[in-house]
Amino acid sequence: MPRLRRAATYGIVLVCLIAAAGGAEPPAAKAVEALVRKFVAATGAERRALLPELRGLGAIPKAEIRKWIQLVRAELAKRPRSEAKDGVAKLHHADYPIRYRVVKKRDGKDLSLLVLLHSGGGSAETNDATWKLLDNYRGVPFDIIAMPRVWDDSHGAGWVMESGPLAVDGMIRELLRTYPIDTNNIHLNGYSMGGYGTSYIGCLEADRFASLGVIAAGYANGGERVANLLHVPLTVHIGEKDTDSDHIGTARDLKRRVEACRSQAEGGYELLYKEYPGTGHQLGQEATFAACKWSLSHRRDPHPRRVIWEPFDDARFPTHKHYFYWLGMDSPRTGMRIEATIHDNVVEVAAARVKRFTIFLNSKLLDVEKEVVVTVNGEAAFRGILEPSFSAIVESFAAKEDPQLIYTHRIEIGE
Repeated sequence: MPRLRRAATYGIVLVCLIAAAGGAEPPAAKAVEALVRKFVAATGAERRALLPELRGLGAIPKAEIRKWIQLVRAELAKRPRSEAKDGVAKLHHADYPIRYRVVKKRDGKDLSLLVLLHSGGGSAETNDATWKLLDNYRGVPFDIIAMPRVWDDSHGAGWVMESGPLAVDGMIRELLRTYPIDTNNIHLNGYSMGGYGTSYIGCLEADRFASLGVIAAGYANGGERVANLLHVPLTVHIGEKDTDSDHIGTARDLKRRVEACRSQAEGGYELLYKEYPGTGHQLGQEATFAACKWSLSHRRDPHPRRVIWEPFDDARFPTHKHYFYWLGMDSPRTGMRIEATIHDNVVEVAAARVKRFTIFLNSKLLDVEKEVVVTVNGEAAFRGILEPSFSAIVESFAAKEDPQLIYTHRIEIGE
């Protein structure tokens, strides 16, 4: 069993979980492998129910890191893939089996991916028509273009319902299992309803995307947390006279929010904002092509040493986001905020309304062979040498199915 190391603080007690060097014999290899397979095959609540058992396995020898990464990779490869027929696939999702079109424009490795969210409204006929209109953008310079069709036809902003982020996330995972996609070159763009979906999903899943393109839309007041876009370049294109439903107002609101964040974080929150004089809601292909071409000039940094995470959820937009770059929370809620910075081997955290969280680490972020120091709100939280963590590897790889976001060590902070 792991042992607890407690660090004295002022006002609160922060606890870090460290694997003991000795102790009980590790579980039999076959039993551990069976747990990995069960965990990777599970989804949602089933997977989270397995976390205590997974985390209870503690540390592993450094020599076994590669072995467990390879096992998780092999198990993830068994999960459903994209199966397009005549260019249209159906998502393997129990609740939201959306359809999505896939345009693959070249073979080879390290393919770029553009996800395009269509516009529309509160009817199946409208959404069918706008989904088909995305065919006009097959010429944008990406290796793969994925065009999901919104699940919820009853709502004029279907992409910001629960089905939106869950379906888009599921689609991206299927595509990653099917094609050799460069996970640092995944971009999200959308028009009108799809633009609001882009700002919503982009803020929620900011660690997934290299850039965001919001066209004829803006900030939807649906739970976005623009602070999460510290490392995600954003472009907004809007008609000056796009006053129906106050699209121009929401676009300017999005611009204002990004600029407010940028004023407090030098070097982040890149924004290209463009208003089209005399133009209403119908911007045409010019704006979308411009946003897509701009997007392709950006790449994601998978290992930023400064992270700002403001999770969000409410009754209409329940969060499924438990991991953000190298941070994790078991119970993320609206109103929480973590700002964490790594310099040398020191992790400095400013946390608000967060009682417990995880710091995931690897050799890309710091020297895992040396002592690591953690402070939270200016007080000592942890100091010590870390050992490779079985659960960190399995949990982080399964969380995003992204080989760039695999972490080998973890520190638990909380009451």
